Amino acid sequence: LPQNWMAWSQTSTPSEPVQAYEALSVPYPGTGRMWLDPMGVHQDLSFGGVGPSFDTRLNKQCALLDGNTGSYCWFYAMGGIEPWGSANTIPGPVLQEREVRVTEVELWIARDPRRARTALLQ
Repeated sequence: LPQNWMAWSQTSTPSEPVQAYEALSVPYPGTGRMWLDPMGVHQDLSFGGVGPSFDTRLNKQCALLDGNTGSYCWFYAMGGIEPWGSANTIPGPVLQEREVRVTEVELWIARDPRRARTALLQ
């Protein structure tokens, strides 16, 4: 990937449902990517902040956190519990044409989003 990081703001902690998400630098937003699940329901693959992960279709937790807030999909996964794609990968960002498998994800948290915005703009 040309840029291997994303920055956003949200008022909730990652262990809570996402509140007040704001994209700061999200080059892989997944916007416009939908997936038709086996039940015929469209699932939105857009990134929308980070919150608890739970796959309601499989009725189990596949990652600790993910960035698909309004979907049972778990792209942008962090703390993978289940493999995806191969034994050592989990679902990463969603590009225009495909989903990306990753082997490692880091989550950095700033207590003051204004400070994070300032550092990002420098």
